[in-house]
Amino acid sequence: WLDLASLIPKEVQALFPTIRSWLPKDATLTPADIAAAKAMGATLSVADENTIYIPVENQRPAGTALIFPAVFQGKTFFLLMTTDKQLKISKVQVMNTQNLPAAKTSKAYARLVGVAAQSVPAATGADIDAAITQAVKNAGALLYLRLKGA
Repeated sequence: WLDLASLIPKEVQALFPTIRSWLPKDATLTPADIAAAKAMGATLSVADENTIYIPVENQRPAGTALIFPAVFQGKTFFLLMTTDKQLKISKVQVMNTQNLPAAKTSKAYARLVGVAAQSVPAATGADIDAAITQAVKNAGALLYLRLKGA
């Protein structure tokens, strides 16, 4: 029960199949972090505090993973985002679609790959792609603020 890997969600481990060591990091937010996120165009609150999963390879971070909620039309679904060592988004995928099957087919996922976590463009519109983009923007700001100390 003391095995750290048992604390890492299986979905996260599957995206880093060669990794055997993990560093889970609590992402708590201060009022200064929330203000900095707002300046980045993200909307964060204490409710957005989360755990960042950091895969470790050769005693160095090999990227990050974060599971976070997105809301569209009052329905919540969860996304899983991974980044490389430089915090560029490598993947965004939906984790469940029971509440919102349309989340499976969003074109926003592919558009976000390769974008720096702190530079996700502002969401435009009121469709599901905009809800996903805003959720990823918020998650990217959280990653950047907690890991880069902006």
